[in-house]
Amino acid sequence: MELFANSRAPWGIDALALFSFGVLPFLMASYYLVRARRAYAAHKWLQSVLAFVMIVALLAFEWEVRRNGWRLYAMDSVYYETWVTPALIFHLAFACPTFGLWVILMFGAWKKFPRPTRPSEYSMIHKRLGRITVWTTLGTSVSGWLFYWLAFLS
Repeated sequence: MELFANSRAPWGIDALALFSFGVLPFLMASYYLVRARRAYAAHKWLQSVLAFVMIVALLAFEWEVRRNGWRLYAMDSVYYETWVTPALIFHLAFACPTFGLWVILMFGAWKKFPRPTRPSEYSMIHKRLGRITVWTTLGTSVSGWLFYWLAFLS
């Protein structure tokens, strides 16, 4: 089953591409909730949902790639021999640190923020890591879309 009509990718890769597109508006909404509205509980809830969806999407992706691989599906790309591997390396340079940052942010927030959720001594660290993570998430999404397009849509 293909999520995108012209895609040659397995469904797990399609699902992760869709998630990486959909996550950005939710990240901006979450930033708005905490920055402009001071809605800390809503920010925590939205980030928890995003983390859960990200884990499900990554597990689906990993299962699909381990089961079927991805190279066979990308071989028909006109860029397979030239740009696909460099694009994948570029994407992984964002994706791996971003995953680690998400894990650090989520566990740190769950452990160090008081209940009910409100600012604490951990807030400044969380804020700085959060800003970095938003930028690396954007880099992960854009580089992922580039890889996806080069490997499975062209």
